Amino acid sequence: MKLFRNLLSRIFFSLTSLFNGKFYAFIMNLKCTNGVKYYYSNGNYFVIDTNNKHFFLKERGIRYLNGFNRLSLKIANSYNINLVKILDSDHVIDVGANNGDLLLYLPTCRYFGFEPSLKEFNLLKLNSPKNAITFNKAVGAFSGQIKFFISSAKADSSVFEPLNFDEVVQIEQIKLDDFITDPVKLLKIEAEGAELEVLAGATESLSKIEYIAVDASFEKGKLRLSPAVEVINFLYSNNFELIALSQKERYLFKNKNYEKVLN
Repeated sequence: MKLFRNLLSRIFFSLTSLFNGKFYAFIMNLKCTNGVKYYYSNGNYFVIDTNNKHFFLKERGIRYLNGFNRLSLKIANSYNINLVKILDSDHVIDVGANNGDLLLYLPTCRYFGFEPSLKEFNLLKLNSPKNAITFNKAVGAFSGQIKFFISSAKADSSVFEPLNFDEVVQIEQIKLDDFITDPVKLLKIEAEGAELEVLAGATESLSKIEYIAVDASFEKGKLRLSPAVEVINFLYSNNFELIALSQKERYLFKNKNYEKVLN
């Protein structure tokens, strides 16, 4: 019976890709049973849950079906950041922020979000509270212009050419060494295979970062490679230790010398 229900759900959600606008929102609301409501207005899709609004790309709308609280905990657990105590005064840098789902879990910290894809960045701005600062830039090993492959529907946009993409654009890239001045509680990186490049641009700033959460899953380029080994070796050589690993190939590292450096 459970397999049959799962099959029906898959058929239902595959059909939602055929719908757009207010009819898509209507169809999604047929599946909502916990107060979550889907809307479409002025060209944007958004969800309201307990009076909180969150904008999204239609292709990723299923993520919000069970409510913000459940999704935020799922995100925190997948990145292992549920193990980190983050205060409102703490700085959090989100590289590869997409539309800002991390803000569902960390709505009140001092948030800095980087998202190079313009479509997702515009949603990130809409989802950002007053305590958040956002940048429509890539983050990598150098500052300057770089080729960027847009693949929004599958969240595969990258500086490395993926198997499928919609367009190629030139965008501005910065390195974190040119950005970080204050202590950072958490650096979260999801750069679709360019995680090592992000870290390479932060070599002078690593001592100021206490925790680094890295998505090192198999997403790099056409061959779908993983940067995990290179990322682990790089951070180990810079006095970080691995303290948690999730099933999604997401790693949490802690700076072993963080308190010594600050003191």
